[in-house]
Amino acid sequence: MKMPIRNLCIVLICLICAIANAGDAYAGKIVDKSSEGYFLYLPQAAISGKTSPVLVCLPGWGVSAKHDINMWGFPAEKNDFVVINFDIDYSFIKSVSDVKKLYNRIKKTIDVLSSLYPIDTQRIYIAGTSAGGMMSISLALMYPDEFIAIGVICGARLKFSAQKYLRNAKGINFYMIHGQKDKSIPIREFHSTVKRLKKYGAIVKFDIIKEGRHILPSSAYRKTVDWLSIKKNRKYK
Repeated sequence: MKMPIRNLCIVLICLICAIANAGDAYAGKIVDKSSEGYFLYLPQAAISGKTSPVLVCLPGWGVSAKHDINMWGFPAEKNDFVVINFDIDYSFIKSVSDVKKLYNRIKKTIDVLSSLYPIDTQRIYIAGTSAGGMMSISLALMYPDEFIAIGVICGARLKFSAQKYLRNAKGINFYMIHGQKDKSIPIREFHSTVKRLKKYGAIVKFDIIKEGRHILPSSAYRKTVDWLSIKKNRKYK
């Protein structure tokens, strides 16, 4: 019996997480906030009292924050990011109103955490994988002054009402990394998305993984976080 594609993707992500964890040591800690709908990664810098930037991470469809945060922890530690990784059921996001509800949820969570940890609320970044990448694009376009820069891993598709807000793209910094052999979002669609964002004034840096498919290795997450870390201000070239 064949395994459904979505289940296979989840298995592959879990395997990648296991491999990533085997070679990467965390100096910080992962905090289980699943009862509140997210997982938190605190780098050693934040634990030591240093004010740290925030990286909001959105997992792919059907992928839990518990598994997804393992992909972001090591590069976040290297760059002193506090990571908030949200559990999201994308099947319930069908309108602009639903996207706004997610934004309000993210905003409220950051407000709560900023009272508990040394978080720099002026330096908020967002990144996502697959459907999470699509949602990151949408949120960035709907709220162009909220996020310093946006990372998109194998998620270069204008969905979740993103097309309605393309007029807000001017000056927004995107980093997109994609697999040349991705069948879920074909490379031609990736290039089309990049072209449309640039048409409306977005600043888009991208990398193509020659043999990459829809599930990319941990190096893609490291490249994404390393790129985000050099963007210190909104709309900074």
